[in-house]
Amino acid sequence: MNYYPRRRRSVQPRFRRSTDRLLQLEAMEQRRLLALLIDFGATDDAPLQAGYEGFSLVANAPAATMRTYTSTLASDGDVDITVAGATHARDYAAITSGPFVGLSDLLSDSALRNANGTMSITLADLNDGTYEITTYHHGTQFGGGNFILEFNDGNNTDVNNPTGVANVTSTSGTAPGSITTQSFQFEVVGGSDVILYMTGGTGGNHAQLNGFDLQPVLNVDFGQDANGDDPLQTNFAGFNRTGNGSAAKTQTFNSGLGSAGTVDVTITNPTHYRDYAAITSGAFVGQSNLLSDHVLRNADGTMTLTLTDLSPGSYEILSYHHNTQNLGGGIFDVTVTDARGTNQSVHTGVVTSNSSGGASPSSITTLTTTFQSDSSINGGNVDLNGSHADTGRPGR
Repeated sequence: MNYYPRRRRSVQPRFRRSTDRLLQLEAMEQRRLLALLIDFGATDDAPLQAGYEGFSLVANAPAATMRTYTSTLASDGDVDITVAGATHARDYAAITSGPFVGLSDLLSDSALRNANGTMSITLADLNDGTYEITTYHHGTQFGGGNFILEFNDGNNTDVNNPTGVANVTSTSGTAPGSITTQSFQFEVVGGSDVILYMTGGTGGNHAQLNGFDLQPVLNVDFGQDANGDDPLQTNFAGFNRTGNGSAAKTQTFNSGLGSAGTVDVTITNPTHYRDYAAITSGAFVGQSNLLSDHVLRNADGTMTLTLTDLSPGSYEILSYHHNTQNLGGGIFDVTVTDARGTNQSVHTGVVTSNSSGGASPSSITTLTTTFQSDSSINGGNVDLNGSHADTGRPGR
């Protein structure tokens, strides 16, 4: 897949000047190949959500239980999942109506604690790289329990100080209008295990886990290499080089999106890499490290971003276009060349957003574009800040 940002000049797409770029790639059709979907329950796998793999536990006081799942996400072909500290596993009443009736088989059964303590879920033998997990927490009969969700991964192995995600309250009922989910990312480094912790269950309140969706992601943050990868967005890998020049550069990143476990990212024909002012306040301060640095063109010409060795399938790119030095405002078009055709026009007249001197932007420019692997995207007047790639969200 090739990504060609270009600056607009007349009717020709040309990628130039500045807007921050976060690329979000979501592999939609190959979710079973590139995702691991687990449905917890009691005694046996039924009821099993369509597209999911079952993880059943003994109904009462289950001992630590490990199951092994064949997966392309695994370094040895199999992902080992261990649940420890559950007080029960239960299959409860089905969801009978409402927007989540199609997820009834997932949401009606769970592993849980109904006494104070910690339940852990360990993921072992994943390939190195970044992953996103979405966990489901609903009780059709005994919902409403509170718990703390935390994890250890390759970036934080201190079991006494795990990374916090949220204080979570499970939803409840057989006709819910909403359900509790938590989505977050973690890193596998050198074959490290990932351990999720759910601490709660006080007073009989159920801290429960119905299941999870696990998918690989590719997060790349572009910038100038004067300070190494700094500033580097959390859970992103850095792609940077000396400030000026049009020479091509390729970096290889570990990712489960790759057909062989890696994806090559190449930038060709930029005019500059830049680290600009940080965002110091407002809604986007949490993305400052991503949005304040980028690769760009500030002269007519074509800059190319190429992603190679992606697994075959359909993807979605979410791109962010912002400049923190008030050098944005440029207009650009986007076209796609992929398995479906050449130079398909998908966006026209896109305007780069701006802020200056650390000011808080009220909004930032984003685009969503779909493509088949081995595709190209052309745009213009844009800084390319980074990319986020994943396999989409099953079960929705």
